[in-house]
Amino acid sequence: MSRENAHLVDADGEVNEAGKRFIELKKEWLSEAEGYIDEQSEFSFRGFQGTYQVEVVNRMTLNAFVVDKQQQHQRLLIQL
Repeated sequence: MSRENAHLVDADGEVNEAGKRFIELKKEWLSEAEGYIDEQSEFSFRGFQGTYQVEVVNRMTLNAFVVDKQQQHQRLLIQL
């Protein structure tokens, strides 16, 4: 199943207008946050459901967690 003129790149491999729109739309769908922890040692952000990676700078810590559709809040504990 394909559509005529549905390509995201042209014959030369350059991103066409449809491809550029797709890239911009994907940026809108991505959740990205950075910041500092507060007085309660917490960092909050708002994001879409999916899998996230948490990177703690200067501690070489990398954790992953999943936000399910039914979850409204999730607390992730990272041991430093």
